Amino acid sequence: MSDPERRRMMAALQAWHMEWAAKWKIDEWEGNIPPEAEAEYQRRADEIRGIARPAPAPFRIPDGMAPIPIEPRPRTEPEPEPEPEPDAPATPPLARTSYESLFYVDTEPCPRCGVAMRTRWSSAMIQLGDGLGDRYSGDCGNCGQHREYVFRLPERHLPRPSDRTVFFGGPDPSQLVDAGRWLNLWDEMVARAKDALAAGDAEAVRRNTELAWTAVDEALKFIPDGADAIPETAFWSPAGRRRYEREPRRFTRRRLRLLHDVLREEFGPPDWATPAGGPARPPLARSSAEAHLYLDRQACVCGAARANWSSSIRDLDGDLAGEYRAACPQCGRDRRFVFRLPPEPPPIPVEGAGFSYGDATRSELVDPGEWLAESDRLSRSVPMLPAAASAAERERFRFAIGRAAAALAEVARFAPPGATAVPEEACFTEAGRAVHRAEPGRFRLDRLAAVRQSYLHLLELAE
Repeated sequence: MSDPERRRMMAALQAWHMEWAAKWKIDEWEGNIPPEAEAEYQRRADEIRGIARPAPAPFRIPDGMAPIPIEPRPRTEPEPEPEPEPDAPATPPLARTSYESLFYVDTEPCPRCGVAMRTRWSSAMIQLGDGLGDRYSGDCGNCGQHREYVFRLPERHLPRPSDRTVFFGGPDPSQLVDAGRWLNLWDEMVARAKDALAAGDAEAVRRNTELAWTAVDEALKFIPDGADAIPETAFWSPAGRRRYEREPRRFTRRRLRLLHDVLREEFGPPDWATPAGGPARPPLARSSAEAHLYLDRQACVCGAARANWSSSIRDLDGDLAGEYRAACPQCGRDRRFVFRLPPEPPPIPVEGAGFSYGDATRSELVDPGEWLAESDRLSRSVPMLPAAASAAERERFRFAIGRAAAALAEVARFAPPGATAVPEEACFTEAGRAVHRAEPGRFRLDRLAAVRQSYLHLLELAE
């Protein structure tokens, strides 16, 4: 596009913006633009820019909602592209939504005094090359420093899902807010939700829980496909780097998903995080041994791997359920898990060759990769029995090797009918998939049977 054509397009956009704002009586960007006004503006703007596409779904900031308390921000009509600062980046970062850009500028500390949340921002649409951008400017309310940020705008507004009241962006990770700052937001929102719960403010609990849940979702977007953790390169801000250096182990896929469990247990999930038809049924624990194996694999958010669990039986919509509770020995957090129980309690198996974690159905708690890892751990936990082994040594050996053999039987149950091996798709945890990817040949049914038979032979010798 030539310079004269670009100037004509910008003049037409400016004229349309003024006409549209006067028609709909929109003087400030306060998050109260009617959806029909937003759709009308986008349609005409696309015509001026020569973009032929269906009108995007309307985007509006919900009334009364903001990531953090902010004052209304005046929005002006489009203006010419400003002269770039000498050290300005060639390509400004992408702001996926207005929510994301507002969250960024409000939480970014002032470069002079280091104080955030004290700048009254105004925003203006500008031309950036062949696309549009947003320029936020304002003076720090603490020290008076003039501040300015420029962001690229997406080709079209990302539609906010109708069942959400806050939406930072689509499936791609943020270019503005790094993974560490998203986890900082989770901490702040959980603290606010607890205060709101103590005050009996149900609406504030719901709002802060949704923001905390969304912050975890945003952090998870930084994990590459096939990886188990967020890479170090996803922490580029000073605050994000400090968080990563302080708690690097908190940024694994499993640990981040446990934060959803924390929110679910304490405040309940947002409406959009609850499956249609109501909450999901708790998974089935076929036996107490299987339940405890699962619990031992669920680390607390502080990193503690084990806890002293107590259990009780409760009614679950007419069915029996087992509720397990424990106080984390490291941070004191109250932890709780609920499992469905089988209609008839299984017989308590004898340790050794006859031990079983459950019936012939597949486990809903532990996937085949995790079962194989548990079998390896158990078999390596005891040495071979000496000829003059004591009764206690034989008992420990039978316990470990018997359960190792039972775990291999659990792996084989995930093989599809007629298959010769357990496929990777049967693994439903990142840990299980990692085991399968490392040694896929060990999931062949003939190998599983051979190893299990060797364990059973060792148990015979241990009698």
